[in-house]
Amino acid sequence: ANNPALVDGTIYTLTFNCADAAGNAATASTVTGVTFDAAVPVISAITPANGAFMNTTQVSYTLSETCNTGNVTWTRTGGTADPGSPRVQALTGGELTTGAHSNITLTNNPALVSGAIYSISFNCTDFAGQAATAQTSTSVTFDNTLPVISAVTPAASSFVNNTQVSYTMSETCNTGSITWTQTGGSADVGSPHTKALTAAELTAGAHNNITITNNPTLVSGAVYTLTFTCIDAAGNTATPITRTAVTYDNTGAVISAVAPASSAYVNNTQVSYTLSEACA
Repeated sequence: ANNPALVDGTIYTLTFNCADAAGNAATASTVTGVTFDAAVPVISAITPANGAFMNTTQVSYTLSETCNTGNVTWTRTGGTADPGSPRVQALTGGELTTGAHSNITLTNNPALVSGAIYSISFNCTDFAGQAATAQTSTSVTFDNTLPVISAVTPAASSFVNNTQVSYTMSETCNTGSITWTQTGGSADVGSPHTKALTAAELTAGAHNNITITNNPTLVSGAVYTLTFTCIDAAGNTATPITRTAVTYDNTGAVISAVAPASSAYVNNTQVSYTLSEACA
């Protein structure tokens, strides 16, 4: 009836006393080290964020107090199938302490499936048995597979008279570029020409004989190495693909100094001519 107003977070000693109607006092009974905890633990600052792409299983979270038990649960909601879902991973040791836990790999690290989409739920219960409100990130894509660039043209040692390229991407990339680096022939003071791929140029699939939006201004007669690269939304970088000794030449060959001359008389089939460049 006479309930005490205790202070949250305070440690108390409880002493129990009584006396009977004849005035005999009981031997007091004492309990020590009792923590009064009325505050529900709070989980905050969780990552990955909603809709994130990640190539590791690292997580971040902040606990308002040390918890007795806790877990992080990855539940597959789309993408590649994960027969092990849901993956309930218990927090251990220092992972349960109060404060920020930034970009950590849990001791009980889950074996996620590349290409699967997950909801990630953070839970904990304090020593007084109070459960935190679960915090959840949704539509998180786990992708630790490198994108692959293939079917690249122009081919090595080819001659081209335009800047069209072809390539195939195994998945949609977040960023990408093609770099033309002059390695011989006519001088190109603007080299290297690193040109970012944009929008549809970054999508999965074949891109055949396209002139990219950020088209380079090349020098006729220059010899280039072309380097194709891209990074997907999870931060995985493709192995760069290069094509060497590509000669860019958009200048027509000139034939001059021809003989015999117009209206000439000749007694043989000999001819003379000068070519401005080697012809195919």
